[in-house]
Amino acid sequence: MIIGFGPHAKRIYYPAIQNLKEDFNLRVTSIVDLESKKEDIENFLSKQANKLVPKPSLIFISEAHKTYERLHPEIEKRLSEEIKRENVKAVVISTEPMVHAQYAR
Repeated sequence: MIIGFGPHAKRIYYPAIQNLKEDFNLRVTSIVDLESKKEDIENFLSKQANKLVPKPSLIFISEAHKTYERLHPEIEKRLSEEIKRENVKAVVISTEPMVHAQYAR
């Protein structure tokens, strides 16, 4: 799972996972970002379609749920369900530093 799919994640983390997927049985199960980034992320992934099997789930967070104190309970629930459903073993947190701890919890 990659949380925060901005320029750094697209340039560094995503290619690294793709390059190592065969050797370590890796795949991007899910991508989490703000709803305002939806079009940009979908455009990027459409250009990667042949490299994404299966396609990652996309979880977009409403601007109304964006906070610096604690994840909104609805977001916590969605992420927990996604982690269980996809059997997520690792998470890359590539957001602004102010929200790293929220996602890590």
